[in-house]
Amino acid sequence: MLTRRIAAVVSTVIATAALTLVAAGPAYADYYQCTPDGEHCWLVVETPGGPGGGGGGDDGDPGGGSTNTCEWQGQWVSCFQEGFGWFNESDGCYYILESPQPPAGDPVWEGHAPGDGAIYRQRCFGDFMGTPLWRQTPPPGQPGTITPAQLAARAIRALPMGKPQISMAPQSTGRGLVGLPVWMWTAQTPTSWGPVSRTAAVPGLAVTARAEVTQVVWTMGDGGSVTCTTPGTAYKPAFGGSMSPDCGYRYERPTPPGGTFGVTATATWTIEWWVVGGGERGDATATRQSQTTVQIDELQVVTR
Repeated sequence: MLTRRIAAVVSTVIATAALTLVAAGPAYADYYQCTPDGEHCWLVVETPGGPGGGGGGDDGDPGGGSTNTCEWQGQWVSCFQEGFGWFNESDGCYYILESPQPPAGDPVWEGHAPGDGAIYRQRCFGDFMGTPLWRQTPPPGQPGTITPAQLAARAIRALPMGKPQISMAPQSTGRGLVGLPVWMWTAQTPTSWGPVSRTAAVPGLAVTARAEVTQVVWTMGDGGSVTCTTPGTAYKPAFGGSMSPDCGYRYERPTPPGGTFGVTATATWTIEWWVVGGGERGDATATRQSQTTVQIDELQVVTR
């Protein structure tokens, strides 16, 4: 059965997000897809009257790779199946040009003459034999019908843009004091900081997308925030009570009795994509968040 030939790699959930895609052609950044654990999200771009950009996938190399997977109802499928043709994300079916084409007068031409469009065999899930259909233009998903922006979306969706792996001093299990420095930093791994890249291709066209974190906004839970353009510096005891050189904060009031301040770190991934060999280019941004807590006490002065 066709369904056995299509590997569903991961189920996904859809979360709306605000982001921008800049391209020479008409493209719209509509929504994100994320893995169920929330670790990785990717951009989905759709164009009016056509399918969404192609699918993603992870070839196991966070620093780069290529992808040829598409998405249908929250599952990954191959964009191309030998003998079945190319996947159309707008209806979830594969299409392949009939060879040879039916003779003139065959009812499948729907009154059209050979050369006026073409006959394609449509195979949807569970339909092994498929159905011949006349189409005036090639179905979406066929080579030559995919725009650079749509192919860029396929590459972007495969980027493993993870949430920041954050640390603080004092840690969530420790306690800080009002007025003393707090250090914040995030691990520099490919999936938490980048850079990461993916390439998506169809015959005659390839697009590479690259992403890395360009800033982390720390919302400190007391109404204050800090924007850090570096991963920050990991605290060491030798630093004593000095202030972080690139990503630090001082609390001016303590946490409520028995409570904590909730801290949120929002990483902004800056994405750029380009047609391999030259041509159209574009960019986008995506955000990912992590949370922790910190307890801040008031400095007690003991007098004799």
